[in-house]
Amino acid sequence: MKHIGHNIGRFVIVAAALMLASCSEEDTRTDLQQHRVHLVLGQQNFSDVDDQQTRALPEGFVTYSDMYAAGLPAYAQIQGYLAKAGNETPAMGLFKYTDTGSDPIVRSWTTNVQVDGIGKYYLYGVMPKEDINSISITPYNNDYSKGAVLTLNGIDAITPNDLCVLVGVRGADDASKAITDDALAMNTRLGKFDIDVEAGKTETFAYLLADHIFCSLHFRMSVDAEYSKLRTIKVKKLELYPADGDNTVKTVDATITLVASNGNPLAAVNGGSIVVTTASTGTPDNPATLIDTTDEPLVLTTTPKPFRACFAPGSIHKFKLITHYDVYDRKGNLIRENQTAENMFTPTSAMTPGQEKTYNILVSPTYLYSLSGEDVDVPNFEIIE
Repeated sequence: MKHIGHNIGRFVIVAAALMLASCSEEDTRTDLQQHRVHLVLGQQNFSDVDDQQTRALPEGFVTYSDMYAAGLPAYAQIQGYLAKAGNETPAMGLFKYTDTGSDPIVRSWTTNVQVDGIGKYYLYGVMPKEDINSISITPYNNDYSKGAVLTLNGIDAITPNDLCVLVGVRGADDASKAITDDALAMNTRLGKFDIDVEAGKTETFAYLLADHIFCSLHFRMSVDAEYSKLRTIKVKKLELYPADGDNTVKTVDATITLVASNGNPLAAVNGGSIVVTTASTGTPDNPATLIDTTDEPLVLTTTPKPFRACFAPGSIHKFKLITHYDVYDRKGNLIRENQTAENMFTPTSAMTPGQEKTYNILVSPTYLYSLSGEDVDVPNFEIIE
């Protein structure tokens, strides 16, 4: 099977109901307007971006719910900033999420922030905050109406999370429409960050577009059809390590320049960019844990199970994937416990932000048609590019 690699494109955050309320140091001011900010996100699968194009969205974008069709990730606080035109320090809010419903699950974010009066604001932000040690923001060309420069420090070079930046915003009266509704015309909002805070209202609503900061590695793990008749493999944990020896990049910093425009605010032609630099080298404190199902191990089948990791572009050249698993016979008896399989691999080409490579991992015995007991019980985990 061939190695798969392609541009990921961007994904859409359905930001419904932006709510701003007070938790600022300036609580004694009487001219601050109190609003509640509530964000609702969709999902998407990286590898299906091109197939799921929706004409109401910018080219290459899909809904967040399509991106993470296998289930909402268990992370993703959003650190957002509401700025006025000029260079005044913006109001910052850390949006924490709540999941409601079941099919589909709807995730919403809320925070408390004070805004300095009614009028036009510009909304910038990144997610997930959990992955970033510190964040700072400055106006592009000394004016937040023209864009912003976000500096992210202390990011793990490999992470199971999809680090993203907001690249487009549309204000709304409520959150009743789907982001794919033609009436929202989200395909015109790439590079636009303005929303209006209106007098007499305690809620402000917005829909958002977001783009990837890191690259993605997409793993699809399955069991050989003949082997599945003999043994059951249950995966307990999947860990990804950098493997560049003494030169291993441990953490990185990222400088993101967003330029307000009629198009992609990250595009070089518009003056935008994502610049990633090495912050520290050495052995990572922890691997990127793609899944941890120790309490209820994941049963592999002949249908591939998807797993994903993200990494800083240009930072890592070689990877080590460790799979922790148990082996059961066809009657359900545990015959080998706490086993590990290691795979070393190197992407064949350099990757840029928003690109993904897919690896298929086939679990099979070493000698399928002349099995000894040991051959059956110690399967081979083979990465097929």
